[in-house]
Amino acid sequence: NQEQFLFTSETLLQFSQSIPASLCALFLNFNISSQALKILLTECQAQLKILELHQIQNKEYELFSTLIQYTKENKNLKELKLYLAHSLRYTETVNPNVLENAKNYLTIIKQETKNIYNLW
Repeated sequence: NQEQFLFTSETLLQFSQSIPASLCALFLNFNISSQALKILLTECQAQLKILELHQIQNKEYELFSTLIQYTKENKNLKELKLYLAHSLRYTETVNPNVLENAKNYLTIIKQETKNIYNLW
C-alpha cells in the first residue's frame, strides 16, 4: 500500500522556495508526507502563523514531531487545523502523550473531512 504524493523532490523544493515571505497562513489540500512537509517548512521563507492540513494520511507521530520542531525553531506557528478522514482519529492512533506535548506548542483544531467537491 504505497502512498501517492503530488510533488517530486525537485518540484517540492521549487514550490517551497516560491512561497512569499509575507504569507501568514498556508492551507494544503493534498496528501503530503511528514518528510515533504519538513522540507516545505524548512525551505519556505514565510513565518507561518496558521497551517491547515487536509488529506493527511501519513504517520501521525512523525507529523506532530515535524510540527513541534518547526514551532520550536520559528515560534510563529500558533494554530494547526487538521482535517481528518472519517476513518482516522488522532486520539486513537497517537500516543496521548504525543498529542498533549504537541498541544504545549500550538493549538490543534481537529475537523472531520467533508467532501465539498461532491456536487451530486
